[in-house]
Amino acid sequence: MSRSIDAATITALEQGVVKWLVLVKIEFDGGTIAFNSSLGDVDYGGDTYIGFGTLGSVSRIEESGELNPQKYNITLSGVNPAVLTAVLNEDYLNRTAICYIAALDDDNAIIGTPINYFDAKVDSVSANFGKTANISIIARDKLADWNRATIERYTDQDQQARYPGDKGFEFVTEIANKEIIWPAKAWFEKEANK
Repeated sequence: MSRSIDAATITALEQGVVKWLVLVKIEFDGGTIAFNSSLGDVDYGGDTYIGFGTLGSVSRIEESGELNPQKYNITLSGVNPAVLTAVLNEDYLNRTAICYIAALDDDNAIIGTPINYFDAKVDSVSANFGKTANISIIARDKLADWNRATIERYTDQDQQARYPGDKGFEFVTEIANKEIIWPAKAWFEKEANK
């Protein structure tokens, strides 16, 4: 994944000490869960990222020149049990998970445009309802799909799922079960001599 850093962030980096903010957003059918690593809520890109402070974490990314799929662990602690239940009842598989890193100024305002740290798909969600409720989310980048077998078939059902109304595979099952009797060699020779 290519990342670009805008001029304002580069200028802040040149100043020496920089405060960083992590923003994570996970999109579900029932809504979006968005949190950040500060103690207060942060608005960015039309979403309000709830402040979790030290109660949330995102794993480090190990980058290399090889095309290896990456796994990202996102953990939230101290989550309201009602929110945990709502998340676990959602269809979470392959939902988009996006993480940004932003530089902050002295007033804790975002400098420039946050850097896209990762853009992945949710693979699993687990929760712990102990003394403090927490949720653990594992997301994998797009390279993980290369290792998955495709299960699409050349059938009318698969074609209708992708292209509703397309009649290209309508009679595939009839052709597959049809017994075709090919003429014998003598028939071709007879036709050639006409």
